[in-house]
This record gives sequence, C-alpha cells and structure tokens, in this order.
Amino acid sequence: MFGRGCDLSDQPHERHEFNQPHLQLPVTDHPGRTGISINALDIGRQPRQVALSIQRPAHLDSAHLVAPLGPHSVHATSRQLGLPCSGRVQLGKQAFSCVAGQRVAALDFGRSVWPLKNHWTRTAFAAPGGITGNFRAGWTDCSGLSENTLWFGGELQHLATVISITLAAHSPLAPWQLRSPDDPVNLIFTAQQRHQTYRRHGPFFANTQQWFGHDEGVLRGPQGERVPVHNGLG
Repeated sequence: MFGRGCDLSDQPHERHEFNQPHLQLPVTDHPGRTGISINALDIGRQPRQVALSIQRPAHLDSAHLVAPLGPHSVHATSRQLGLPCSGRVQLGKQAFSCVAGQRVAALDFGRSVWPLKNHWTRTAFAAPGGITGNFRAGWTDCSGLSENTLWFGGELQHLATVISITLAAHSPLAPWQLRSPDDPVNLIFTAQQRHQTYRRHGPFFANTQQWFGHDEGVLRGPQGERVPVHNGLG
C-alpha cells in the first residue's frame, strides 16, 4: 500500500522510479552520469517539470556506510556531493537553467529498516572551491559509527569525531551552529527558508522539517590548514 507506484533498485546506480497520478519521477543510470526527470502538478494545477543530468566524475570520492540502529534495525547509505549538474527546472510559468560548471547536485541513496521511533538531524553543503560536507546526528549513536565527511576538491576526509548540530535560538529561521570538539568543523548555517511536512496514519506519524540557506565559517583541511567557507549552499 505505502509503496504503490514505486520501483526502487537495491543498487545506487540503477533505475529508480516513482509513478503516481500527479507525480512521475524516473531516475536513470548512464555511463558516468545520472538523469533525473520530474513531471508533477501542484495544488494550483501549475506544472512542475525537471530535467537534470548529473555527472559522476571518476575522481570524486563517495561516502558509504552501513550502521545498525538497534537490535533489529539497520541503515545503509551512499552519498555523492558537489557533482556537476546541468539541465532545466520549470515551476509554472517560470523556467530556470542549470548551467554546467555553475551548479552542483548531490546523489543520496539509502535503504533501511528503521526503528518505530526515531529522531535525527542531518546537514549537507557545497561551497565554492570544491568544498563540500555532510554531517548527521542521532541515527548512528548506538553504533559508534559516523558518516560525518568533508570533501576537498573531490577527495574525501572522514571525521570520526562528533559534530554538534544545534539551533542557536527558538525561532523557525534562527541560525544553526555546526561544531566539533577538536575544531575540524566550525560553521554557522543561516536559514533563508523552512519547509515542514507532517503526515499521520492512525497512531503513526512523520514530521519532517527542512531548512535551506548558506554556511559560513572555517574547516580544518587534510594537512591541518584552515579552510574558509563562504556562501556554502546547504
């Protein structure tokens, strides 16, 4: 019932498809790239169409993790950030072009058996100069594993340390602080937009909140150098 219209592969770089009356979203795999197209209608019956080609250069590292979430739960993930992207997005009468070399994308693959009750926070960003990052708190706490990762020029740097992700004030668009105890990460995320989705089915519910904005601050590079982050999109 919940998976009706979904055809999902068990491998990251294979075809995935969501096919509903008001949403068609195929993800296709090609040598060295992934194609994503979307055809949807919003509440105002205005079309939303997307056609993107996301390159997967061989020199860009990807992050993979399989982590237990408890006695009977597990999550497997594969992430690629800062990938070159081109194509077109149409929202009603407005059209936006994604020009190669000026836009980046992320591919995020996951398969899991989640516990009935869970809460977690994740943030990711891409900044000029080939600097990207992925941090998460809450879902690997019982395993001792970490998917906290930085990329410098496509080269992956895994962070075993905990990254605290905290809201600076009780306000929907308040800044978030991203910090680690030994200082490889010291960022401020400033939100410009917040999106919330709440779904309930009987006693079960899912409450998802997404913030969109920019990251500023300092990272510690592979050789211990200070790497400034300006206007990172996250």
